[in-house]
Amino acid sequence: MRGKGGIGKSFLAFYIAQYVREKTGKCLVFDTDPLNATLARTSALEAQVVKILADDHITIMKNAFDLMIEACETMDADVVIDVGASSFVPMLEYFAKNGVYDLWHEMGHTCIPHSIITGKDFKDTCKMFGGVMEKTGRLSSVSSIVWLNPFAGPVEQNGMGFDDTVFYRDNKDAIKSVRPMPAFTDEMMHHDFLAMMDKGGTFNEVIADPGLSLRRKQRTKMMKREVMSVLDRAGMF
Repeated sequence: MRGKGGIGKSFLAFYIAQYVREKTGKCLVFDTDPLNATLARTSALEAQVVKILADDHITIMKNAFDLMIEACETMDADVVIDVGASSFVPMLEYFAKNGVYDLWHEMGHTCIPHSIITGKDFKDTCKMFGGVMEKTGRLSSVSSIVWLNPFAGPVEQNGMGFDDTVFYRDNKDAIKSVRPMPAFTDEMMHHDFLAMMDKGGTFNEVIADPGLSLRRKQRTKMMKREVMSVLDRAGMF
Protein backbone atom coordinates (compact mmCIF):
# COMPACT_ATOMS: atom_id res chain seq x y z
CA MET A 1 0.00 0.00 0.00
CA ARG A 2 1.27 3.43 -0.83
CA GLY A 3 0.22 6.97 -1.59
CA LYS A 4 0.59 10.59 -0.55
CA GLY A 5 -1.34 11.78 2.47
CA GLY A 6 -5.07 12.49 2.28
CA ILE A 7 -5.92 10.32 -0.73
CA GLY A 8 -7.61 7.41 1.04
CA LYS A 9 -4.62 5.17 1.71
CA SER A 10 -5.68 4.34 5.27
CA PHE A 11 -9.17 3.37 4.09
CA LEU A 12 -7.78 1.12 1.36
CA ALA A 13 -5.31 -0.58 3.70
CA PHE A 14 -8.21 -1.19 6.11
CA TYR A 15 -10.24 -2.80 3.31
CA ILE A 16 -7.41 -4.97 1.99
CA ALA A 17 -6.32 -6.35 5.37
CA GLN A 18 -9.89 -7.47 6.15
CA TYR A 19 -10.40 -8.83 2.65
CA VAL A 20 -7.26 -10.98 2.69
CA ARG A 21 -8.08 -12.35 6.14
CA GLU A 22 -11.64 -13.12 5.03
CA LYS A 23 -10.46 -14.94 1.90
CA THR A 24 -7.52 -16.89 3.30
CA GLY A 25 -8.31 -17.28 6.99
CA LYS A 26 -4.93 -15.90 7.97
CA CYS A 27 -3.00 -12.77 7.15
CA LEU A 28 0.21 -11.27 8.46
CA VAL A 29 -0.27 -7.50 8.78
CA PHE A 30 2.45 -4.89 9.23
CA ASP A 31 1.75 -1.23 9.96
CA THR A 32 4.74 0.96 9.14
CA ASP A 33 2.86 4.25 8.71
CA PRO A 34 4.34 6.60 11.35
CA LEU A 35 1.49 9.13 11.09
CA ASN A 36 -1.75 7.15 10.99
CA ALA A 37 -1.12 3.58 12.21
CA THR A 38 -4.67 2.74 11.15
CA LEU A 39 -4.16 -1.01 11.05
CA ALA A 40 -2.37 -1.07 14.39
CA ARG A 41 -5.42 0.53 16.04
CA THR A 42 -7.62 -2.29 14.71
CA SER A 43 -6.88 -4.99 17.26
CA ALA A 44 -8.66 -7.81 15.41
CA LEU A 45 -6.14 -7.50 12.55
CA GLU A 46 -3.26 -8.20 14.96
CA ALA A 47 -1.03 -5.81 13.04
CA GLN A 48 2.63 -5.67 13.96
CA VAL A 49 3.99 -2.13 14.23
CA VAL A 50 7.33 -1.75 12.46
CA LYS A 51 9.27 1.48 12.91
CA ILE A 52 11.14 1.98 9.66
CA LEU A 53 11.86 5.71 10.05
CA ALA A 54 14.12 7.15 12.73
CA ASP A 55 12.91 9.91 15.02
CA ASP A 56 13.97 12.51 12.47
CA HIS A 57 11.34 10.97 10.08
CA ILE A 58 14.00 10.95 7.35
CA THR A 59 16.54 8.26 8.14
CA ILE A 60 15.52 4.74 7.07
CA MET A 61 16.11 2.03 9.68
CA LYS A 62 17.08 -0.81 7.36
CA ASN A 63 17.35 -3.39 10.15
CA ALA A 64 13.59 -2.99 10.60
CA PHE A 65 13.12 -4.05 6.97
CA ASP A 66 15.25 -7.14 7.61
CA LEU A 67 13.16 -8.19 10.59
CA MET A 68 9.92 -7.64 8.67
CA ILE A 69 11.09 -9.66 5.66
CA GLU A 70 12.32 -12.48 7.87
CA ALA A 71 8.89 -12.66 9.50
CA CYS A 72 7.28 -12.82 6.06
CA GLU A 73 9.57 -15.69 5.04
CA THR A 74 8.74 -17.81 8.08
CA MET A 75 4.96 -17.39 8.00
CA ASP A 76 2.73 -19.47 5.73
CA ALA A 77 0.33 -16.60 5.11
CA ASP A 78 -0.42 -13.71 2.80
CA VAL A 79 1.10 -10.43 3.93
CA VAL A 80 -0.31 -6.89 3.94
CA ILE A 81 2.10 -4.00 4.56
CA ASP A 82 0.74 -0.50 5.12
CA VAL A 83 3.48 1.99 4.32
CA GLY A 84 3.53 5.76 4.79
CA ALA A 85 4.11 8.01 1.80
CA SER A 86 7.59 9.07 2.97
CA SER A 87 8.93 5.54 3.33
CA PHE A 88 7.35 3.74 0.38
CA VAL A 89 9.99 4.40 -2.27
CA PRO A 90 12.86 3.60 0.14
CA MET A 91 11.10 0.30 0.89
CA LEU A 92 10.90 -0.59 -2.81
CA GLU A 93 14.57 0.30 -3.24
CA TYR A 94 15.48 -1.89 -0.29
CA PHE A 95 13.49 -4.80 -1.73
CA ALA A 96 15.24 -4.44 -5.09
CA LYS A 97 18.79 -4.08 -3.73
CA ASN A 98 18.42 -7.02 -1.36
CA GLY A 99 16.82 -9.43 -3.81
CA VAL A 100 13.51 -9.57 -1.93
CA TYR A 101 11.40 -9.71 -5.11
CA ASP A 102 13.47 -12.64 -6.42
CA LEU A 103 13.20 -14.41 -3.08
CA TRP A 104 9.42 -14.05 -3.03
CA HIS A 105 9.24 -15.26 -6.62
CA GLU A 106 11.23 -18.36 -5.74
CA MET A 107 8.81 -19.00 -2.88
CA GLY A 108 5.85 -18.74 -5.27
CA HIS A 109 4.67 -15.33 -4.07
CA THR A 110 3.67 -12.22 -6.00
CA CYS A 111 4.22 -8.67 -4.75
CA ILE A 112 1.20 -6.42 -5.46
CA PRO A 113 1.79 -2.69 -4.85
CA HIS A 114 -1.47 -0.74 -4.60
CA SER A 115 -1.50 2.85 -5.88
CA ILE A 116 -4.29 5.42 -5.56
CA ILE A 117 -5.15 8.06 -8.17
CA THR A 118 -7.43 10.96 -7.24
CA GLY A 119 -9.03 13.81 -9.14
CA LYS A 120 -7.93 16.42 -6.61
CA ASP A 121 -4.27 15.40 -6.86
CA PHE A 122 -4.46 13.78 -10.28
CA LYS A 123 -1.10 14.93 -11.62
CA ASP A 124 0.81 14.24 -8.40
CA THR A 125 -0.70 10.80 -7.80
CA CYS A 126 -0.07 9.77 -11.43
CA LYS A 127 3.57 10.83 -11.08
CA MET A 128 3.91 8.85 -7.86
CA PHE A 129 2.46 5.81 -9.60
CA GLY A 130 5.07 6.32 -12.31
CA GLY A 131 7.75 6.33 -9.61
CA VAL A 132 6.50 3.00 -8.30
CA MET A 133 6.61 1.49 -11.77
CA GLU A 134 10.17 2.70 -12.30
CA LYS A 135 11.14 0.50 -9.35
CA THR A 136 8.98 -2.53 -10.11
CA GLY A 137 7.45 -2.41 -13.60
CA ARG A 138 9.90 -4.76 -15.31
CA LEU A 139 9.78 -7.45 -12.62
CA SER A 140 7.70 -10.51 -13.45
CA SER A 141 7.10 -11.15 -9.74
CA VAL A 142 5.43 -7.74 -9.25
CA SER A 143 1.95 -6.86 -10.51
CA SER A 144 0.34 -3.54 -9.56
CA ILE A 145 -3.26 -2.65 -8.83
CA VAL A 146 -4.38 0.95 -9.38
CA TRP A 147 -7.33 2.38 -7.46
CA LEU A 148 -9.30 5.40 -8.66
CA ASN A 149 -10.66 7.26 -5.65
CA PRO A 150 -13.75 9.28 -6.67
CA PHE A 151 -14.62 10.54 -3.18
CA ALA A 152 -13.37 14.11 -3.78
CA GLY A 153 -14.60 14.25 -7.39
CA PRO A 154 -14.06 12.70 -10.84
CA VAL A 155 -10.65 11.08 -11.30
CA GLU A 156 -9.52 13.10 -14.30
CA GLN A 157 -7.86 16.34 -15.31
CA ASN A 158 -9.02 18.46 -18.23
CA GLY A 159 -11.13 15.58 -19.48
CA MET A 160 -8.22 13.13 -19.37
CA GLY A 161 -8.62 9.97 -17.30
CA PHE A 162 -5.89 7.74 -15.91
CA ASP A 163 -5.99 5.40 -18.92
CA ASP A 164 -5.24 8.40 -21.16
CA THR A 165 -1.97 9.17 -19.40
CA VAL A 166 1.55 8.19 -20.40
CA PHE A 167 1.90 6.52 -17.01
CA TYR A 168 -0.82 4.03 -17.89
CA ARG A 169 0.24 3.51 -21.51
CA ASP A 170 3.89 2.85 -20.58
CA ASN A 171 3.02 0.41 -17.78
CA LYS A 172 -0.29 -1.24 -18.69
CA ASP A 173 1.31 -4.66 -19.19
CA ALA A 174 2.50 -4.60 -15.55
CA ILE A 175 -0.89 -3.52 -14.15
CA LYS A 176 -3.12 -6.31 -12.87
CA SER A 177 -6.22 -4.10 -12.83
CA VAL A 178 -7.54 -0.55 -12.53
CA ARG A 179 -10.60 -0.32 -10.31
CA PRO A 180 -12.77 2.36 -8.68
CA MET A 181 -12.10 2.43 -4.97
CA PRO A 182 -15.06 1.71 -2.64
CA ALA A 183 -16.43 5.03 -1.44
CA PHE A 184 -19.43 5.36 0.85
CA THR A 185 -21.03 8.65 -0.04
CA ASP A 186 -24.33 7.90 1.70
CA GLU A 187 -24.32 10.08 4.82
CA MET A 188 -25.30 7.36 7.29
CA MET A 189 -22.94 4.76 5.83
CA HIS A 190 -20.08 7.25 5.80
CA HIS A 191 -20.79 8.13 9.44
CA ASP A 192 -20.92 4.45 10.42
CA PHE A 193 -17.70 3.69 8.58
CA LEU A 194 -15.77 6.51 10.25
CA ALA A 195 -17.13 5.48 13.66
CA MET A 196 -15.95 1.92 13.04
CA MET A 197 -12.45 3.08 12.14
CA ASP A 198 -12.26 5.54 15.04
CA LYS A 199 -13.06 2.75 17.50
CA GLY A 200 -10.63 0.32 15.89
CA GLY A 201 -13.33 -2.11 14.83
CA THR A 202 -13.79 -4.31 11.77
CA PHE A 203 -16.83 -5.05 9.62
CA ASN A 204 -17.30 -8.43 11.32
CA GLU A 205 -17.01 -6.96 14.82
CA VAL A 206 -19.66 -4.34 14.14
CA ILE A 207 -22.00 -6.89 12.55
CA ALA A 208 -21.65 -9.20 15.57
CA ASP A 209 -21.96 -6.46 18.24
CA PRO A 210 -25.20 -7.07 20.23
CA GLY A 211 -25.14 -3.52 21.53
CA LEU A 212 -25.59 -1.89 18.12
CA SER A 213 -28.84 -1.25 16.30
CA LEU A 214 -30.08 -3.57 13.58
CA ARG A 215 -30.07 -0.66 11.12
CA ARG A 216 -26.41 0.09 11.72
CA LYS A 217 -25.47 -3.58 11.44
CA GLN A 218 -27.40 -3.87 8.19
CA ARG A 219 -25.62 -0.84 6.73
CA THR A 220 -22.30 -2.39 7.77
CA LYS A 221 -23.23 -5.67 6.05
CA MET A 222 -23.93 -3.68 2.89
CA MET A 223 -20.58 -1.90 3.13
CA LYS A 224 -18.74 -5.17 3.67
CA ARG A 225 -20.43 -6.79 0.66
CA GLU A 226 -19.46 -3.82 -1.50
CA VAL A 227 -15.83 -3.87 -0.37
CA MET A 228 -15.49 -7.63 -0.85
CA SER A 229 -17.10 -7.46 -4.29
CA VAL A 230 -14.86 -4.62 -5.49
CA LEU A 231 -11.71 -6.35 -4.25
CA ASP A 232 -12.83 -9.63 -5.86
CA ARG A 233 -13.03 -7.82 -9.19
CA ALA A 234 -9.53 -6.38 -8.69
CA GLY A 235 -8.17 -9.91 -9.05
CA MET A 236 -5.90 -10.10 -6.01
CA PHE A 237 -6.34 -13.89 -5.87
